[in-house]
Amino acid sequence: MIYGLPSSNLFDGQKAQNLLQQLLQENVLFHSQLDFGHLLFDYLIAINKANKSNRDDQKRVESAQQKNEVLQVKLDATQQKLEAVQQKLNELKNIEKSMSERELAPRK
Repeated sequence: MIYGLPSSNLFDGQKAQNLLQQLLQENVLFHSQLDFGHLLFDYLIAINKANKSNRDDQKRVESAQQKNEVLQVKLDATQQKLEAVQQKLNELKNIEKSMSERELAPRK
């Protein structure tokens, strides 16, 4: 039961739940200990379920962060390509502008 006490330095919810389940099934606890055992067992089930849910949530968050990082890399690459294309377009516009200026310029 010491593994199941939240203030214990040895707290291990899963280990406590397994050990306490064995004690409750073997019916070796005194009547005064049995009520506390059931209460502690219910508490441990709730704590372990919450911990599992938190771990699952953390995994989902980490997965989403990894996907976000991949998308950010793709976005950066696309942005660089867009800037390169924009630069080429500006260069073509400048060439076209200089060509039209040459055509309009009086010939000597």
